[in-house]
Amino acid sequence: MNGGPQLSSLVVHNGQLKSAEELEVHYKPVKQSLVGQMLKHKVFYIMLFPCIAFFLIFSYWPMAGLVLAFRDYGFDTGIFGGEFVGLKYFEQFFTDARSWIYIKNTLIISFNLNKKRKNLAIGKIKLSVYLTLQEFVTSFIITS
Repeated sequence: MNGGPQLSSLVVHNGQLKSAEELEVHYKPVKQSLVGQMLKHKVFYIMLFPCIAFFLIFSYWPMAGLVLAFRDYGFDTGIFGGEFVGLKYFEQFFTDARSWIYIKNTLIISFNLNKKRKNLAIGKIKLSVYLTLQEFVTSFIITS
C-alpha cells in the first residue's frame, strides 16, 4: 500500500476527490446573520407569529392593568398617572369582614365551573366517539 490517504478518508467535494484532512484545513463555515436566517425560514416565522401575538395579547397586555392595584386611579389621571399608594387597597380589602366571604364565593364558583367544564368536555368526547363510530359503521354497511 502506498503512503497516500486511506480510501475511507476520501471525500468528494465539488466533483474532486479530496482527503478529509485537506477539507478540514480549508473549511470555513458561512454564518448567516439573524435576519438572513429569518428570511430563509420566513414561512416558519409566519406560522409562529399568531402564537406569539396570542401570547403577548392575552398574557402580557393584561399585566399593564395590574398597575391599578398599586395606584390611586382617577379618570382624569388614567392608569399610569395616579399617585403610587403601595399596598393600601390590599390592606383595605383584607381588613374588611366580608373579604373572606368574597374569597370563599369565588372559590366555590370557580370549582363549580370547572366541574361543568369537565362534564362538558366529557360530553364532547362521547359525542365525537359516537359520531366516529356511526360513520365507521355506516361506511362498513354501505361497502359490504
